[in-house]
Amino acid sequence: RRRNNYDCINLKKSVERFFTNLQDVTLNGIEKPISKYVDYVWKNLTLNDYISLLKKEPNRNVENHDMYKNYCNKLNFKSEKDFWNAIIDLEKEKLFYFILGFPQKIVWIKTGEKEAEKRFLGYEFSERRGHEGIHAIQRDSTISQCTKLFDEDVFDNPLKASAYIYKAFSNEFIPIDESLKDNITNVNLLDTLNFTNEYFDYQIICKSVNEIPQIMSKWNFEELSSIANIIRGVTYSKNEQVEKSNTIILTADNITLDGKIKVTKQVFLNENYKVGTEKKLRKNDVFMCFSSGSKKHLGKVALIENNTNYFAGGFMGIIRVNENIKAKYLYYLLNTLLRETVIAMGTGSNINNLSSVVNSLKIPVPSMEIQKIIVAGIEELEEKAKTIVVADFDNEIEKILKKYLQ
Repeated sequence: RRRNNYDCINLKKSVERFFTNLQDVTLNGIEKPISKYVDYVWKNLTLNDYISLLKKEPNRNVENHDMYKNYCNKLNFKSEKDFWNAIIDLEKEKLFYFILGFPQKIVWIKTGEKEAEKRFLGYEFSERRGHEGIHAIQRDSTISQCTKLFDEDVFDNPLKASAYIYKAFSNEFIPIDESLKDNITNVNLLDTLNFTNEYFDYQIICKSVNEIPQIMSKWNFEELSSIANIIRGVTYSKNEQVEKSNTIILTADNITLDGKIKVTKQVFLNENYKVGTEKKLRKNDVFMCFSSGSKKHLGKVALIENNTNYFAGGFMGIIRVNENIKAKYLYYLLNTLLRETVIAMGTGSNINNLSSVVNSLKIPVPSMEIQKIIVAGIEELEEKAKTIVVADFDNEIEKILKKYLQ
């Protein structure tokens, strides 16, 4: 049954009340919910630290916290009053959804890919003439007999995914049968929401934060948006494409396996179509695939080594670094140690998308001196690879990065 709207209305009023009296009382059946929020979102701060923020008198612990720095860097307001009002409004919103979602678990069903997907669904699509449509994967069987999705007669059959969804509506999360462990996961709702951005976008990321691999480093991590200008590619329609022009769009197909640009496939746009010059690929830009239907392309990167006349396409993006980071260091980090992290961050089902999350990708930023040493070591390896075969080239680059980062 749908949850009563008054539950949310009353909770919102209670959250508003906290910002007046600053008392950490039980809400939504949760003891000390504010302390739990601080532990989860404002890691390493105490409740008293957090209250100093809400009083608009942040102590040193708050001022040194990445979340507060992010607010200061991203929230641009003309007056200090507007700045603090924005922070308080954001914290009210985040705290409300944190408490609302705190007790909630969710069930994820993953079909797998290719043959695994067919075995799980129990059917496949056919385009063969006379046999078009959906068919059971086993001859002389029905889809309901082959599928692991549902049981038509028994709602709580633990061999079918539907049982786990059915039970979840009653807040029951039963042990997952061994035959379905690759397809079904129970996760906390909070682990699918991002509370660390300078805004709250309500987006459920279709993976637990625990599923996103993280790299270790002794150096401070910075969000990608704080060390680089992130520029989305040119969006256009088929009507704006022509056979030949000076406005040439590049896509992920133009990035080779070794991170170079190969202009074999081009899209030309009508000269009347105005494209911002900032979207043109320049020397030391990192050219990256932000959206793709294939994980083969998602997060794919190239380092632009010379100024070009090419523009980034709609599914692509340009990462233009600032003076605190070397482009080649960032490129190799994204192409090796952070490759799996980037792919795992992608949201969406049919189209994997980084556009809404790439800003918050955490990058270890050593001193410029260390970055130069790392780049020099990689360039030496590249020169060596020109004359002899270097076994597992990417692995050798990872060794250089880990040597100075960990």
